[in-house]
Amino acid sequence: MDCIPPSDFQDEKIRVGLVGKLLNATDEISSASAITSELFKKIVTCNWTKGRDLYKSVVKFKPQALHVMNANGLPPLKGGLGPADKRRFRVIPFNRRIPKEERIRHLGERIVHEETDLVLAWAVDGLLRVARNGWLFTELAASTDLIEEWQENLCPVTGWLMSGEVVFETPVVDGREQPVPKKEAYRWFKTWARGEDLRGDQPMGPNTFTMRMKATDLGPIWKHTNKGAVFLNLRQAHSDVIVLEQRANVIKLHEDHKAGA
Repeated sequence: MDCIPPSDFQDEKIRVGLVGKLLNATDEISSASAITSELFKKIVTCNWTKGRDLYKSVVKFKPQALHVMNANGLPPLKGGLGPADKRRFRVIPFNRRIPKEERIRHLGERIVHEETDLVLAWAVDGLLRVARNGWLFTELAASTDLIEEWQENLCPVTGWLMSGEVVFETPVVDGREQPVPKKEAYRWFKTWARGEDLRGDQPMGPNTFTMRMKATDLGPIWKHTNKGAVFLNLRQAHSDVIVLEQRANVIKLHEDHKAGA
């Protein structure tokens, strides 16, 4: 079976090649071809999906392959990178460029043919280590940092939440907590996005904005009330400064008026 890059998962005539396979190792994935988040999660979590060979009937199957992907850059992900997606990715950076004098031609083939016993021992040792860890792979700090950066680059809503423009505190007006209506939060986001000249990976309407806000694990708390959807703990970071400036201007106008009188 040829390897199937995740950008081809949406083609049922291609993804049927995953039936019964335990490993899908891609040589290279494009940083220009977007991955469909919903279908990607369905495949990597072994949920039922459908596929068919050309001129044959549709088959329903549970994908079970482990997916190993090489890439020069992390690809776009339609729908953004939510908490469920982040749990399913491990990004291992290879930052060292091998000098020419250290390169060995056909190294992979030589290892397989000359050191098969060592490769097998290495694989078994890794399997035992994962088993002792409750079948969880070790989470690398470098991987976490790359995924966080990837998330911010993928989703303008995440970029806005991490920009410092908003803080996760409940606004208080005249001593009373004041949740922020969804429309108001969306207006804040659009104002910021225009200033940043962002387009994102798809049109960002109010419903998509709300979906991205609910999906993020950065801190906003969403609630549906009888007055509509609100965010309970969202406040513009510079709102206090604006209020203070407005009060200062009022005081100055009042003092100027008294002086003129």
